[in-house]
Amino acid sequence: MNLTLLLVVVAATVTFLVWALVDLATRLLQAWRERFTRETDFHLRELFLFVDPARLYALNLALTLLGAGTVWLLTGSVVVALALAIALALSPSLVFRWLRVRRIEQLERQLPDALQMLAGTARAGLSLPAAIRQVSTELTPPLQQELLLVQHEQRLGVALDDALENLARRIPAQPVKLIV
Repeated sequence: MNLTLLLVVVAATVTFLVWALVDLATRLLQAWRERFTRETDFHLRELFLFVDPARLYALNLALTLLGAGTVWLLTGSVVVALALAIALALSPSLVFRWLRVRRIEQLERQLPDALQMLAGTARAGLSLPAAIRQVSTELTPPLQQELLLVQHEQRLGVALDDALENLARRIPAQPVKLIV
């Protein structure tokens, strides 16, 4: 009788622990999904990339599980598989950081030509807003996107000075801060 009672208590305890672990894993996965999609949406908008963050989450989760599972099957090491899973789960933030740095470098390369064009349009008698409008049609992204955003802010009633300050906040490059 005591053995039966002990087995029932052990089975109930194991069942409860499994239920608690599944519940915890579900909550952690849900919190990670929400954080991932929120941060990914921010970074994608910042980079002018219009991709559904939920799809990127699904892709990241699939690659993480597939990569970690494959490494675990090939090596038999849970530690290596977990390390790879963590690296793959965190890789999107590193990719976004790299893309942002690359975008800023490209903006800095475009800036001298854009300033020359702005100076030429100003010499031709255009106002600064009209010059920005003219120059933005002749540029390529990413500087074109940023100047179009300055124009959009102006159409919404933001003063030109404030729109240019917003540009300087979005692009934390020293040349942009010197110009604005």
